[in-house]
Amino acid sequence: MDQNYNGYDPNGQSYGGQPQYDPNQQMYGGQPQYDPNQQMYGGQAYNTNMQSKGRNISGFNLNNLNKNTIIGIAGVVVAAILVIILIGAFFGRGKSSPKAVAKTVVKCIESGKSSSLYKLYDNKYIKYYEDEYDVDKDDFKDYVEDDLDGEIDYIEDYTGTIKDINIDDIDIDKEKLDSDERKDAKDEMGFKVSQVAEITADLEVEGKDDDEDFTFSAYAYKRGFKWYLMYWSVY
Repeated sequence: MDQNYNGYDPNGQSYGGQPQYDPNQQMYGGQPQYDPNQQMYGGQAYNTNMQSKGRNISGFNLNNLNKNTIIGIAGVVVAAILVIILIGAFFGRGKSSPKAVAKTVVKCIESGKSSSLYKLYDNKYIKYYEDEYDVDKDDFKDYVEDDLDGEIDYIEDYTGTIKDINIDDIDIDKEKLDSDERKDAKDEMGFKVSQVAEITADLEVEGKDDDEDFTFSAYAYKRGFKWYLMYWSVY
């Protein structure tokens, strides 16, 4: 039956002059035609059949994005680790090398101040010393200060008041500990030690009354990334 009600046709609708409806073609507010294989987002055509692997959108390769992101994150992590190590090397306990340990001891002899000398000792070694000799941290600080004062007094008996010290011919004999030696160190002191170093050097001391040469001797060990003082003397 052919029916028409006020211009209404079941196969072609028209309301107030709006475009006719076609099941294969939709118009929404003048937007582009809808294709089931092509969607429109913000005016950009997105093809649902486009494969994600290796795809390129707006000239940017997503595979490169992932690769660059991973490389960037790895670089940030490495940089952060290096910053932490450098901060620890300059501001924390211990030093980055046996040579740096020796030079710090000599500076403490020149200045007569034990605070920097105290920082050359590992917290774990201090704990071992406290347990071994039944003392506390303040006692250990007193030991470090007394040890420094004693060595300064020894030098000044020959030179008078110390004016300047030059450290020269630093010789460092490093030794990596094998598994048995590392185990013995841990059993003895309660922590792991990877290397030990014997340090010797010549000291040229300029004093108020006289100039004299001395020999500096020390032992240091490595734990983690840092070197720590264990013993030192001047003779």
